Amino acid sequence: MSNVEKELYTTAEAATYLGTTPKSLTVMRCTGAINIPVVKWGKGNRVRFKKSDLDKWIEEHKGKKDVLEEKDA
Repeated sequence: MSNVEKELYTTAEAATYLGTTPKSLTVMRCTGAINIPVVKWGKGNRVRFKKSDLDKWIEEHKGKKDVLEEKDA
């Protein structure tokens, strides 16, 4: 595994890292509720998250109300 691959997280891995579900992370990313850059990966709609981008997002949102909490409809 290369250094680049170690830096990239799948949606499931990123969701676990952020303390949410893959579905919630995908919905929030696609609707613009969160602004974490992604790397397009392979064919189709597959994306990866850079660990450094996840860490930056966490740092920027420390102390704020849980923005990753699913909203009740």
